[in-house]
Amino acid sequence: METNKLRKKIQSQSIHHI
Repeated sequence: METNKLRKKIQSQSIHHI
């Protein structure tokens, strides 16, 4: 599912943002 890939990308960005 692409949602899983998107969710992982958002999580990665969230950690990067902090």
